[in-house]
Amino acid sequence: APRALSIWPNPSRGPLRLAFGPLGGDADLAILDLAGRRVATPWRGQSATPITVQWSGARDDGTPLLSGIYYARVSSRNGVAFTRRIIVLELA
Repeated sequence: APRALSIWPNPSRGPLRLAFGPLGGDADLAILDLAGRRVATPWRGQSATPITVQWSGARDDGTPLLSGIYYARVSSRNGVAFTRRIIVLELA
């Protein structure tokens, strides 16, 4: 059975670790803003085993996210999805 998405530290002022899986087959880890728009894709690939990803807190274009609340979503082709809230704090 798939393991739920876990995120630490949360809230964060720097890199986050996100752990999930296995989901089986192709999977996608997306960071979404409150409007549901994808702002980052920290990981995409096969998830036959548990995965731990370190994410810098940057958008796909490399710019840092503003402080605020975001969502991490893990999904796969078979429709399994987990969503968790992330609080990103401005870097000191």
